Amino acid sequence: MKRELPEHFRSYKHVWVFIEFEHGRIHPVSLELLGEGRKLADRLEVELAAVIAGSGHDALEDVAKTTFSYGADLATSLMIPFWRITVTNPTPGS
Repeated sequence: MKRELPEHFRSYKHVWVFIEFEHGRIHPVSLELLGEGRKLADRLEVELAAVIAGSGHDALEDVAKTTFSYGADLATSLMIPFWRITVTNPTPGS
């Protein structure tokens, strides 16, 4: 039995795949997911969107081109600077 989407979801479009981009490299699983996303987008007759999450503004165009070669129809980015977290473990009694 096919279920109907709730009304508030009916305007959502596309299949989104998040692309992890870190230290100048795309995580391989992101590219694998684009392949599966392409199959789903084709079945649903919608576009496949690559959402690039990472840092490195200089490489954004190359990353987008790579996602297109793996089947994405469009690409957008969430450029997130990676925060360096320092954890200190104080010695008890100091």
